[in-house]
Amino acid sequence: MSAVNVAEVATILGRLGMSASSVLADVCKIVGEIRPFDMEQASLSAALDEKTRSLGLSLGDRACLALGVMTGFPVLTADGAWAKVDLNVTIEVVGGSSSPS
Repeated sequence: MSAVNVAEVATILGRLGMSASSVLADVCKIVGEIRPFDMEQASLSAALDEKTRSLGLSLGDRACLALGVMTGFPVLTADGAWAKVDLNVTIEVVGGSSSPS
């Protein structure tokens, strides 16, 4: 998991009243490895903007996709729009809306 996505999770759950420290502790228990957001990911995330802009993907979305492309691991999302992105990565839509519109 990218550190950018950890920040997103902590932000969202923080808005729901959870403390950042408890969120971070829980994420670290669940996720095997947190990857720093480095220049390679930053460059790929920026390059992905052209392919994903029409789908409204955020920087966090693109950071997640970039890490998947770099590592070859599948990317998990609840956003069916991601399935429309043509990348060399497996995108698994979980929960939410599994069929892209």
